[in-house]
Amino acid sequence: MMGDAHIDGRLFILLVCILMILIYPRFNREDRFGIDAYTTQGKPATEMLADAGKYINHVRYFRGEANAEVLREPWAYRPLPIYLASLLPFNPMTSINVVNVLFLIVGLYFLLKTISLMGLTQTSMCFAGFMFTVSFPVFFYTSVAYIDPVLIGFLCVGLYLIVAKRQLLFFLMLFLGAMVKDPYIIILPAWTIYQICLTPNKFVKAIVSSLLALLLFISLLYLIRLLTPVDESFFWVASLNGLEFNLSRPRAWIAWMLTFGPAGILATYFLFKENIRILKSPEIACCSVGMLGSFAVFGYSFFSVHLDGRYIWIAYPFMIPLACLLLENRKRTS
Repeated sequence: MMGDAHIDGRLFILLVCILMILIYPRFNREDRFGIDAYTTQGKPATEMLADAGKYINHVRYFRGEANAEVLREPWAYRPLPIYLASLLPFNPMTSINVVNVLFLIVGLYFLLKTISLMGLTQTSMCFAGFMFTVSFPVFFYTSVAYIDPVLIGFLCVGLYLIVAKRQLLFFLMLFLGAMVKDPYIIILPAWTIYQICLTPNKFVKAIVSSLLALLLFISLLYLIRLLTPVDESFFWVASLNGLEFNLSRPRAWIAWMLTFGPAGILATYFLFKENIRILKSPEIACCSVGMLGSFAVFGYSFFSVHLDGRYIWIAYPFMIPLACLLLENRKRTS
């Protein structure tokens, strides 16, 4: 099932160009072409920053332009994307968005490499690229000074490293991921099931290694919180009030359903269709567990945060290969 990770350069350039076109209308929250009537009710972006304002202040803090009083939890516990943005010679919002775009392009590249390594065709690679790029979350969330695109890029690289069997680099990315956003931990059970399916006789070793890695990941999260000069302790707390709030918001439903999109529908159908047979292939099992882990994060978010499409976007690196497998299998049997 393994390929040679060849990528069509022309396809990749085309996809990058499409990505740049799609992010332009919302870049730096400008909301061009009348989009602001739906996103900010016509108000200036500086009045409707939401979480982006916390990240912008964090950039200012890293640059020495503000003191620790501007930091807010839990946004201050995601230092890597913000530190990288602080090194760029642009205003804070632009710097964050440049980092976002670069990591999303990196994620696209490694997603295509994963598709190739899985032995799928160039047609499937094309489908994967378009499902990743021509999507609601790319248009809506990539360039509004949130850091979720960096997380998506990390997940795509992490999945590639699993399939390519680059163990050392995988664990390096895992620990760097603790400095991006804690949902990156969903890549670990994906690695675990891959190892179990690849070498069932080393089941215990895979479980022990996974538990040790989880302990180190949690320790890094704790260390980041310990070293970050924020006074209060903040946690996302699940509650029925949170669920009621999100269920009553039409925009939340529209956002996550548009984000779920064709890739989610196809991948979900693939899981129901294959059922337990997913365990016959390490690559399929890995993507399936990653997708289910993403769904678990999304489900928890229903109870605990101001829900939007970003919380299901993290499933893309796992859903898209499964969607491509479904399409390719149907093509072979037709």
